[in-house]
Amino acid sequence: MKCETTTCEGFGGWRYTWPGRNEMRVCVRCAARAVAVAEAMGFDLEIKPLRLLLCEPHHVAHAEKLGQLQTTTTAEACTAAALVLRELEREIMQCEACRRE
Repeated sequence: MKCETTTCEGFGGWRYTWPGRNEMRVCVRCAARAVAVAEAMGFDLEIKPLRLLLCEPHHVAHAEKLGQLQTTTTAEACTAAALVLRELEREIMQCEACRRE
């Protein structure tokens, strides 16, 4: 899911509700920027991470790949497992069956 700010292409993994507006899903950089603006205006802005509820195939695949990453013993194997996990996470972000809350 893309960041909902007008000029950003980052991953929208965080959410906040600016007073008087609807909730926005934003990337970590835009969330930090919004908090800084809110602080400058004299109020706190609550930022919450989005929960990702995976579809069954992605849930199983993610657990399997994460397990492989955690049990690697060499730097090369760790790097390879991390790359596979990152590709799977990109696929998950495109999945219509996985939900974000």
